[in-house]
Amino acid sequence: MWTRSFSSPGLDELRCVRQAADGGFVVAGTIELDEDNSDILVLKYSAIGAFEWDEVLGGDSLESGYGVVPTLDGGYAVGGWSESFWTYRTMCMYKLNAVGDEQWVQTTTGPGGDWEGRGLVELANGDLVLAGYTEAFGAGGRDLYMWHTDANGAYLEGPTFGGLEDEEAWDVVPTGDGGYVLVGSTTGFGPGIEAVFAVRHYGAPLSSPVIEILDPLPVQELYNGGSEISTAPNPAASRGEVMLFGLDPTEHWSLSLFHASGRLVLNDMPLRQDKITLPELAPGIYTVTLRSSTNEFRSRLCVQ
Repeated sequence: MWTRSFSSPGLDELRCVRQAADGGFVVAGTIELDEDNSDILVLKYSAIGAFEWDEVLGGDSLESGYGVVPTLDGGYAVGGWSESFWTYRTMCMYKLNAVGDEQWVQTTTGPGGDWEGRGLVELANGDLVLAGYTEAFGAGGRDLYMWHTDANGAYLEGPTFGGLEDEEAWDVVPTGDGGYVLVGSTTGFGPGIEAVFAVRHYGAPLSSPVIEILDPLPVQELYNGGSEISTAPNPAASRGEVMLFGLDPTEHWSLSLFHASGRLVLNDMPLRQDKITLPELAPGIYTVTLRSSTNEFRSRLCVQ
């Protein structure tokens, strides 16, 4: 129906679009002013794509916009991060009126360590919630941070969720019972080097421990040759017994086991029967490789 572009001489990105109350669209992202300076960019278009206004937000350093939401008073809230207010990167939230004029700006504060804001929502009562991460608080590394303010940007709560490694939130949605769901990534939970991370938050004012539930995607068995190799039980338990199905008993087989990150756990272990006892393994997805003089088969094994 229509396309529009808006660009400076530098590198520009838009990351969020929401429909406004008048049927038009508000979008937010980042505009590069020079190599050492970028600002948050907000654009407003009508329902037919006519440009209405733009607003550039930020200081004399780097800013990046990630979320925008129309507010109940007819204006807009914008979230992201900034390096202009403190010696470290901090979450920032701007409030604009209906024609894009800045009304206020708020930032997170605390001990050293970077913060970034990403997904932004307005609650039914006008409160604002900006999700991202903090290195200043939490269990260690980066942790999911949920910055909850009132309609004027005054701090209400800031729970964190995570472990000793890095967790980051990219979006947040409120739930009907007064809680929230945050989604992002983790290097401390789940299978592989980095996993999808979802946290259900019931609205408690303080940070809560993370309860990990491994929910692996179904993975089709990988094999080559004339027959399929499978394992059972799958998921299996660490140090548990696993049966192997589909092996030709007339051949001599060896087994190798790889973690999803590529780390070799077992290497060419001779098989004397159609079952193995697993060593102590961390929860995650593993690849079982079975070799004989004429065949090689691979199968996925989930360990809980």
